[in-house]
Amino acid sequence: MGRGNSAIERRRASLRESEGLQIDSPIPQDQNVLVPSEPSSGAQLEHDLSMITPNPTVGIKKAYLPSVGKVPKILLDITNQKAGEPDCLTPQKKLLNSIDTVEKVVMEELRKLKGTPSAKKAERQNRVRTLMSMR
Repeated sequence: MGRGNSAIERRRASLRESEGLQIDSPIPQDQNVLVPSEPSSGAQLEHDLSMITPNPTVGIKKAYLPSVGKVPKILLDITNQKAGEPDCLTPQKKLLNSIDTVEKVVMEELRKLKGTPSAKKAERQNRVRTLMSMR
């Protein structure tokens, strides 16, 4: 258990260093907040564990980064487009219509991204890796 705590402390120290000089004395502030109550320290431990994730998830995010950047624009376009609809629709029906529209637009964007040469190459590499593992 002591070993895990030192890892958490190292992580906290690295986070403090990455924050820079924005906070004059981050160490005493952290201790004052966490020490008084057990539940908050448990919550902080959970928070720290969730922040320490393996790097493969970062790689996945990078693969879909171009499409993720377009999502706010897609949502804004749909919101502006829906302004002209009649008010006789219930809020639930409007929500379902919006979800359907967003789904169609996002799926179209994903289809376009899958057609890029780099995506095709990655798909081929995955298939080869899968087949080689079955050998």
